[in-house]
Amino acid sequence: MRTSSYRRVASAVLVVLVVCVGVGVGVHPAAADPPEEPDHGLNASEFYPLWSHDVDGNISLNETAIRTLANGTDISYLEPPEEVQRWNQQDLREFPETGTKTSVYPEGTETTASDRGWITDAYTRLFAIQPSTRAFVSGSRQPLYVPSKGSILATTDYRVDLPEDDTTGSVRVFYDLNSASIESVRAVSGARTIGTTAPSQTVQINYSDLQSGPHSVGVEARIQIDVTKTTKTKVCSDDGRCHWETETEEIDESITVEDTRLVEQYSLLSTGYVTQYPDGDMGVVTKQNHPWAGLSLPENDTANGVWRFYSGRETDWDSLTKTNPDGTETVSSPAQPLQVYAYPSTSQAELATTESGFSQPEGELLQTQGEQRPVPELPASVNVDVANESYNVSSQLAVRHAEYEPKTVEVRGLVAGTSRELSPSFYTTVKTRATSLDVEVINATSSTLRVRVELSDEQGRPVMTAGYDGRVVVEGTPVETNAAGTAIVTIERAEKGMTAVYEPASFWKRNPAYTSSSASFTGPSSFGGNLWMLFRLVLAALLLWLPVYMFDRMLDLDIWPPWEGLW
Repeated sequence: MRTSSYRRVASAVLVVLVVCVGVGVGVHPAAADPPEEPDHGLNASEFYPLWSHDVDGNISLNETAIRTLANGTDISYLEPPEEVQRWNQQDLREFPETGTKTSVYPEGTETTASDRGWITDAYTRLFAIQPSTRAFVSGSRQPLYVPSKGSILATTDYRVDLPEDDTTGSVRVFYDLNSASIESVRAVSGARTIGTTAPSQTVQINYSDLQSGPHSVGVEARIQIDVTKTTKTKVCSDDGRCHWETETEEIDESITVEDTRLVEQYSLLSTGYVTQYPDGDMGVVTKQNHPWAGLSLPENDTANGVWRFYSGRETDWDSLTKTNPDGTETVSSPAQPLQVYAYPSTSQAELATTESGFSQPEGELLQTQGEQRPVPELPASVNVDVANESYNVSSQLAVRHAEYEPKTVEVRGLVAGTSRELSPSFYTTVKTRATSLDVEVINATSSTLRVRVELSDEQGRPVMTAGYDGRVVVEGTPVETNAAGTAIVTIERAEKGMTAVYEPASFWKRNPAYTSSSASFTGPSSFGGNLWMLFRLVLAALLLWLPVYMFDRMLDLDIWPPWEGLW
């Protein structure tokens, strides 16, 4: 699927070039720029599409195709790009190391100090939670979806600011820093510890057992210093002799800092039905508790919901504030984390294929159900196609496919790594049977027909429609069959052929399910019908023999009447 996405991306490069060059697009200054070259093991096709939240329009014909496209617009994905996780893990190592005299933190970070102020500019800051996806569900609802098990990347820093030594007077005070360290780091969800790791300035904490629903998730770090305070007091006797008395005090100063983010635990708890049609086709319907991406089907086909993805850097990390005893300065950040975003790109779900060329998916989208919502507004720096005005969240999709291989069907989530196969524990297997429909006219008048219909399955067993969504429609008149599979209905008479059709309920609405069937019938001849038949025969005879008669009269061919001489 990713390969197909890149192929479509590359094919769009020429269009972007023509448009951008034609309108004279120039370079626009940006407050901060993403990294310019592939790094951390990512190749060009993996690296350049990741950097939305930049200023588009910097087009150069000297660049590679993928870089030119990424500079000119933003590139979307059919599934959450896993390259984001690889980048973040490696890029966290680029965060600058500092000593006890310097603290470095993302611009805008709230720092704090210990009670005595000896530990200052202290903080911890979430670099990334992964895998995760920020979903633009609506203008007011944009949850950060995370799985029950993942990892949290974070940075922690501080600096030590001890009082200056007092080296004058009869009482002199000296401060010596014995040790300073980040004593502990843990991942928290409310008051619960959900993960720990060895303390460091940059950490990756693997967490687990995040419960369902919204949570405040973050990192808590404890910073501690050990200081020896030495007090020297000059003591003089009456005879004028003086000496220094020394008193030492070991002081432990500590502070706890934290950074949290509101998240919503994401897991696919799908339920649904699977069936095999009599012709061998597979039917699948699934419903999800969260917004979801769609279904992966056999033969590289997909049933895609409305959701697409893009990756953008967290712009809070564009700049770092660096503080030390000499002052404060702002520097460019060498570490820039990425975040995956999901947005509604179409109004409705669709069936597609990842095969190259002009291949078409081998199936059909039977039904889409879900709440209709207004399209949320994306950040101004993001240039991707979004749905018009409103979209269907497509919480339920029903698909028919030419290959019956339910074990290969995969439900795709909005968060990387959350896709899962259909689980027999949550899916009901439905038997779908073929049907036949028989129609018999049991009474007729000049204007009506009394018709008996009989609906049965492939083994001759009656099919009842009463109490189900399915129905039999006889010349536009709906009727329900009883437990014997029969129904009687009176309809208006028509001399032409008439039709009865069985419109079954969807396979996920009854078990066993049934296929559609139809039957044609005609009523017995009536007096009016016989007159009409006679008129048509006379008209046909006139149209056939009138030209012969006219030619005989005009040309004296002596062939009229044509039956003369037959006896």
